[in-house]
Parts: sequence; C-alpha cells; structure tokens
Amino acid sequence: MKDTIKALNNRSHELGINISALFENMLDFFLDTFDPRLFIKHKGNLSAVFKEREQEDQYLLKLLIHWLEQAESKTAENEIYDFFGELYESMFLGKSKASAMGQFFTPVVLSQTMANLAKGSAKKVFEPSCGSGRNVLAHWSHADKTQPPYYICVDLDPISAKMCALNMLIAGMIGEVICKDALDVSGAFHFCYLINEIRWPLPTMFYSARRILPTKIIQQ
Repeated sequence: MKDTIKALNNRSHELGINISALFENMLDFFLDTFDPRLFIKHKGNLSAVFKEREQEDQYLLKLLIHWLEQAESKTAENEIYDFFGELYESMFLGKSKASAMGQFFTPVVLSQTMANLAKGSAKKVFEPSCGSGRNVLAHWSHADKTQPPYYICVDLDPISAKMCALNMLIAGMIGEVICKDALDVSGAFHFCYLINEIRWPLPTMFYSARRILPTKIIQQ
C-alpha cells in the first residue's frame, strides 16, 4: 500500500496534476480495460487488450497488473479485498476531511459481522450507500457461488462508485453499480457499471465492467 501511494505521488508530481485527479484517472483506466467491447474488438485475446492499454498508458498498466497480482491471492482465499477503499482512506480521508464530506467507510470487521447476520439465499442484494463496496464484498464471501446473488449498489460519490465497481469485478460478483442519489426515485443517474455480465450465467474466465451513461446528463 505504501509503495502504491508513493508511486502515485511521484507520478502526480511528474505530470503536474492533482493526486486526486490521478487517482480517478487510475480508476477509469482500470475499468476501461475491462470494457467487454474491448474484448470483442480483440476477439477475447487478453494479450492484445493489454498491449493496446500499454500503448495508452504504460504507467497505469503497471499499476493495474500489480493490483491483479495482489487480488489473485486474496480472492483465492475468499478474503475481503478492498484495495481501493484502503488506498483512498490512506491518501484522502483524514478525520477532518471524512467529517466534512460525511464519508466514513465501514470497518471490515463490522462488514463481516453484518454479512454473518444477513446469511441466506437472497437472489438480489441492494446496497444504497455502497462506498467502496465492503458490505457487499463481505456478503459475497459467504454467498453460494453456484447460485450467485445479483448485487445492486448505489452511491452518489463517483469515486466510491468506481471503487465499488472494481472491487465487485475482481471478486467475480455480478450486478450493477449506479452513481446516483439513492433517495431520488426519478430514475436519474450519473453513470452505471454493469459488472461481469459476460462471466455469468455460464461461468467464463472473463471479468467485465460496461459503462452506461444516461441519455440526459445530470447537472452537477
């Protein structure tokens, strides 16, 4: 984690951009790499996908590969792996900023406790304030993987929604992450990611995140 923070700080100085902007660029780059339309373009050839991404940003591709290597061991052990949430908290969410923004990420221990209490065979799981996705990751760690639930996660903060989308993707979950106000019943949203739609119902090796934008852009 410290190495990643150091690398991002160094890169932000090299490029002369704000570290928070670089962090979101990293999330976008990671998500775009798993766009199913890119897989279709390269006929499922992952090496060709990664080669194209390397030409776009060699530095971010190295970070992507590092994340995938770390995630592989964690997900194999069925652990909650919230790389992005932990990174975000370490880099940006000091106590004063968290209080000002109203952002307090759920401790992993509490997420596990709630997941234990919520055990069952639910076909759909709704998380109206998902943050980086720790609660649904905890639920997934106890879920029946032969009959995976469909997760619907919502958060108004774009960064949180993107972190949740990546965490769900690499965990092998299926569902959607919507950037919107969960209390808004109008159906308006900023963006949505459909997660691992090409991985289920017939299990495949492919992970995916397909971005959907509204036909009418919400005014900030």
